[in-house]
Amino acid sequence: MIGESIGDYEITGSLGKGGFGAVWKAKSHDGVEVALKLLNPQALDNQKVVKKFFHEAMILAKLDHPNITKLMEFFPDGDNYAIVMEYVKGEELKKILKKYKGIIPFDQAYKIAHQCCSAFQYAHENGILHRDIKPGNIIIDKAGNVKVMDFGIAKMSSTASHDTAASMLSIHYVPPERFDKNREVDARSDIYSLALVFYELFAGCRPFRATETSQIMFAHLNEIPDPPSKFS
Repeated sequence: MIGESIGDYEITGSLGKGGFGAVWKAKSHDGVEVALKLLNPQALDNQKVVKKFFHEAMILAKLDHPNITKLMEFFPDGDNYAIVMEYVKGEELKKILKKYKGIIPFDQAYKIAHQCCSAFQYAHENGILHRDIKPGNIIIDKAGNVKVMDFGIAKMSSTASHDTAASMLSIHYVPPERFDKNREVDARSDIYSLALVFYELFAGCRPFRATETSQIMFAHLNEIPDPPSKFS
């Protein structure tokens, strides 16, 4: 792919790959760096996956906030489709947490938390549920500012269904109602996931120590974590 052209963009590097798609670093003809997301060729026959890709573009098109990655363009490329987003030079919060191996300095953590709250309040006010909030979907740019990304399983609704496959969920940050089809998924579900991120951000560890999926599910449903003050 590197060196190939997709629309008006030249692929210059890889930013990540998943089961259904890949994200590439690319450059426009006028030198602007972007993140370009393409479906994997083998996923093009799966209408559900293609529909989700279109849905992600529609979600991003509704959002214009300084702490959310911005959609620049969406277009067909032969049999495939491309989502073009702003390229953020920075580091995932997931990697930053691992790097510190403990508590991030309070001022830095506060800034991250404040900007995350601003981003998700804006999304919720515009009827968008992210549904996959985790440190890996929060990038911190070179100036220390938050950029929330990956709205691939987001929903344009005040409530959402349980239609996301379990394999697509990040078990450490999943709200308990996702394990019970009789319970409603709404903005409170995003708030729960964000609270788990904040716990890790300020306490320096995850609230639940279990490692097995079934044990983590049980903890979400039944346990109350230790107060973060215990680790300060």
